[in-house]
Amino acid sequence: MIDIEAWELLLLPIYIGIILAISFFIKGRNIRLQPEYKYYIPGLMAKIAGGVAFACIYLFYYHGGDTTTYYQCSVSMVNLLMERPLDFLQVFFTQTSSENLSLFDSKTGYVWAFMYYDIKTFTVIRFVTPFVAIAFKSYLLGTVLIAWVCYIGIWKVYLLFGNYYPVLRKKLAIAFLFLPSALLWGSGIAKDSITLSAVCWLVFACHQLFIAKKYNLANMVCFFIALYLIFSIKPYAIYALAPGMVIWLFHDRIQRIKSNAFRRLVMPLIFLLFIGIGGFSFYAFGDMLVDTKIIDEQLERAAVIQDDLKQSYYGGNSFDIGSFEPTASGVLSKLPIAVVSGLFRPFIWEGNMITLFAAIESSILLVLFFVGVLKSRVLGIFGYLAGHPVFLFFISYSLILAFIVGLTTSNFGALVRFKITFLPFFVGGVFILMYLSKQRKSGVFT
Repeated sequence: MIDIEAWELLLLPIYIGIILAISFFIKGRNIRLQPEYKYYIPGLMAKIAGGVAFACIYLFYYHGGDTTTYYQCSVSMVNLLMERPLDFLQVFFTQTSSENLSLFDSKTGYVWAFMYYDIKTFTVIRFVTPFVAIAFKSYLLGTVLIAWVCYIGIWKVYLLFGNYYPVLRKKLAIAFLFLPSALLWGSGIAKDSITLSAVCWLVFACHQLFIAKKYNLANMVCFFIALYLIFSIKPYAIYALAPGMVIWLFHDRIQRIKSNAFRRLVMPLIFLLFIGIGGFSFYAFGDMLVDTKIIDEQLERAAVIQDDLKQSYYGGNSFDIGSFEPTASGVLSKLPIAVVSGLFRPFIWEGNMITLFAAIESSILLVLFFVGVLKSRVLGIFGYLAGHPVFLFFISYSLILAFIVGLTTSNFGALVRFKITFLPFFVGGVFILMYLSKQRKSGVFT
């Protein structure tokens, strides 16, 4: 069991004070030229508050979970650093091995073998360890530091898309900085917090490198670190990012096409072609690109989960998208319901008290989405997708990831955590949709 001790509460305002001092300095340097920095401090405090709430929920409601296991393993890593720094460097920077695992003892504490040998979980432990060290091995203070660091990537991507849609800066701030479920489930010591921040850093770095043409060391380092974190923790997010991002990054070249009608036709075709090439590659060269047994196992697992969810011992905290065969056609047959589940569930009558706020948020988002669709006259969305690559990127990334999450997630508790990796982008996409519909209605649509 992990508890919050008195010394942690005494140090908490000191840590927050230092973070605020640095943040006010950053705001002061930028707000004259970038007025949107007025959201910088409120967004940061909301992020830290979300991290503290996340820590309290897992400590006092769930009494532990993956987050506390990551923390405990990180404490063992810090102890190893203090006892034998060279051994720590070997464990931290080299591949996992039984030899490295044997370097832990009763004095340092142990890293759980099932966490150590899983690249996804051990990457999280590596990421968390420096912050736990700076926090004097405090779970609460480590959470605050991680919330601060993860906020930076989200802020960068907010600034980026605020420049694309200046009139939507306030609404994009809601989507990226103040979305309640993302603040709560995306601010603690967890895979989803790191993945969301890494996705934002990757998007920002890609823009700087391939659109802004700023080939400096900082952008390249951000690109490769973000790519490493995503591939190591949630590699499927890369496949969700790629189609829309490729079109967005190459949009300036597509715009050179003189024919307006042909130009609008090209982007959807490139999008479909990209997905088709990816699917064919996995079909034809799957054994070389990836262990196809893993894909088969995951499809089998997803099918078994959906059958298992019908059992009574889940106590109503699960959702059922129906049984399906672990084949491509079986999976695609669940496309609509899986996407809807990934985007809009839990519904207001589903889940428990912990997921109630997420259910309220999902209901509001569902209403906004329908309003945007109706205002765009449904088919108008395809015109927006063809003419606005950022909007296409937001929607494609969200829908692909929502499908994966809706298909493979077993309960509402996991669902509300997993969806925060794409939810800010989807909410931002809904706001852009409503804005474009308003522009078309007023006759100034481009």
